[in-house]
Amino acid sequence: MKASTGSDHPHIVLQDLTSASPNPSVMDIKIGSRTWGPEASDAYIAKCLKKDRESTSTPLGFRISGLQVYTGEESGFYKPDRDYMRKTGLDDVKLILRNFVSSNPSSETGQGPGPDCSLVSYVYGGPNGILAQLVELKTWFEDQTMYHFHACSLLFMFDQRLTLEGARSNAVVKLIDFAHVTDGNGVIDHNFLGGLCSLIKFISNIVAEANDHTGTNGEVEV
Repeated sequence: MKASTGSDHPHIVLQDLTSASPNPSVMDIKIGSRTWGPEASDAYIAKCLKKDRESTSTPLGFRISGLQVYTGEESGFYKPDRDYMRKTGLDDVKLILRNFVSSNPSSETGQGPGPDCSLVSYVYGGPNGILAQLVELKTWFEDQTMYHFHACSLLFMFDQRLTLEGARSNAVVKLIDFAHVTDGNGVIDHNFLGGLCSLIKFISNIVAEANDHTGTNGEVEV
């Protein structure tokens, strides 16, 4: 592709991942207990370390950065504010992951009936669901030593209406924000892999709980 000067120059092509979905439910999850690269300055490391320790990045290996869930034509989208997302702890993470696949998401823990998780089998479970896609990604990270991904995120996305109409998963997992990728030098990226395994465990538990309640089998071998 030609640059503005007329010379050949590499370009990054951006894609709107939600363009094919009229009402996308989206969740952004930053992976890794360390969210800075090897070339980061001391000041930047201190900034990232503070945020990692104050969030669930350090204890869990991932943190949920953003969420929006489509709940219907009248109610529109459920979208927690930034202050809530920044202060999330272990119980909040469990709640948010359930909210993502529920028709009645809420930021209140221990209040009311809780999220119904009505879309677990369509979105998280099944052979093409988010859990299966995460396990496939984990298999790749267990072997690849070419790259290390710093401060990268996983984007979960599905369209509730299309899911219910088709009675099947249209859920997608995408690796995003990969501007800070460095040479792996033949070493496995344990920082990313550890966070990914932790996230898989949380979602596996939600799928297993849903299966226990409904008697269905949406298990994925992890």
